[in-house]
Amino acid sequence: MKDRLQQILDYKTGGKQTPFAKMLGWTPQYLAKLLRGDNFGIQPVITLLSTFPEINARWLLLGDGQMLSADTYTGIRQEMYAHIQGVLELEKYLPYMEPDELHEFEQAVIKGRMPVFSPDTVAKWQERASERENELNVKFAAASGKSDMICSQKRAQK
Repeated sequence: MKDRLQQILDYKTGGKQTPFAKMLGWTPQYLAKLLRGDNFGIQPVITLLSTFPEINARWLLLGDGQMLSADTYTGIRQEMYAHIQGVLELEKYLPYMEPDELHEFEQAVIKGRMPVFSPDTVAKWQERASERENELNVKFAAASGKSDMICSQKRAQK
């Protein structure tokens, strides 16, 4: 049981005992006692499961299955996909970002957080992207017209 308690501690606070104890309304000394395996009764189990409903009770009590309930894994996946989608929505504007904006984007991605830019900044990127698309369309139309002209010229007869 103490090993599973340690896993919950690692999951919730990265192994930091004092914040974890505080979350549960325990003293750090009481938590240390439980982590040593001393007198692990039903009350700490009830407190853990009440405070962290995402913890699989069967896993906590018996060690069977996964630490988190299936719904929790689904929620984590949904959050992860939403995060990825948000980053990809901004990624298309990389060529239009200023150096400081690129730095902010890069640092956010490296640190695993969502880059935050003002709506005005995103609108500025959208405008730049639209201008670039219009430039390319003009060039394409000119090249296409030139190609049509060349292809429609009569060939010299032998």
